[in-house]
Amino acid sequence: MITFSRAERTSVNKKRILERITKALNGTSILIAKEEDHQQEGFHFHVGIRCRDSDKNKAAGIIKRMFSEFEEMQYNVQFLKWGNICHFITKVDMDFWVSGELSKEQILERANTFRKKKGRYLIKMVKIVKRAWGRPKDKEE
Repeated sequence: MITFSRAERTSVNKKRILERITKALNGTSILIAKEEDHQQEGFHFHVGIRCRDSDKNKAAGIIKRMFSEFEEMQYNVQFLKWGNICHFITKVDMDFWVSGELSKEQILERANTFRKKKGRYLIKMVKIVKRAWGRPKDKEE
């Protein structure tokens, strides 16, 4: 996933992001969300890319070359699981762009599945912590 901060300072828009990524990376699905920056006037783009055969080490360099108008402090590249990307993109912008093999409905379904799994994991962790807190202290002899 790529986050472009302060994107309003550049000539980059959703269409240009999609064109560049489609040319350079072998993405099977690409998601693009726009997030308003509430602290400063402006916005960020969040881009999720699902690739079958990508190399993490090469991908970061390719992205850097593709978007040279952004300084290194203006973009962030993270390698996350697809469910996490779908969850984040749909949380930020329900009117996100989608291109590739998957439909918008499939992305929303994947995001909801991720949220449910995340919720079950948190409930399980709370139970484990409560069980640990509820144990009596070892008696000293």
